[in-house]
Amino acid sequence: MKLELITLLMTLMCCSCDTGAQTINAFVEGAVWEMGGGSGWDPKIYIKENYYIEGKETINDIEYLKMYRSSSREDSRTNEIKVSDKHYIGCVRNEAGKIFFIPRDYKEELLIFDFNLNPSDKVEIYPYAGSNKTLESESLTCVYTEEYIVGDSKVKLLYLSSDGGTEYYKLNEWISCIGTGAGPLKPIYADTGGIYTSVKRVTINGRVVYQWLPKSR
Repeated sequence: MKLELITLLMTLMCCSCDTGAQTINAFVEGAVWEMGGGSGWDPKIYIKENYYIEGKETINDIEYLKMYRSSSREDSRTNEIKVSDKHYIGCVRNEAGKIFFIPRDYKEELLIFDFNLNPSDKVEIYPYAGSNKTLESESLTCVYTEEYIVGDSKVKLLYLSSDGGTEYYKLNEWISCIGTGAGPLKPIYADTGGIYTSVKRVTINGRVVYQWLPKSR
């Protein structure tokens, strides 16, 4: 845990130099989450996913940002590549650190993150808002938080436990206004049918604001 945390902080420090040490908020127009991973069933399969924020939409007199997703799957045995075109999946907004999402063909917004939580705070979120699973809420408890001075700004990390018994370190570590290691719409560990991807880089209009860097040996 500590090794990954050190790597994360080194990454954020690098990003702060590039951005003038301003507070990072990836839920803005022009943001792209670049993700990669594989299949737990077949190690020869490599999967890429991208999430994009492009354009705006007004729903119930509230302005939202439109989110899209694309994916590709490559089989290293045959070099066969299957590509899914970029398609609209819903819209998102950031209200003072609370992230709301409206899935495509849905009318009401769902809370997926609250980066304002403090230790012992509880929150009801929707962990499957970005998938085709049934939309059901789940209760999370904030176990503890950490803040780090990076340049002239603060970076807040939140560690959460699911009251339903879900325990998965990487996905339950929230990075304020970035999301989790599993992407912008996955606040906890979720059953993905053996498919897993993690965030490799986040850019805003081509400028890197977050990048995962493996620890050098």
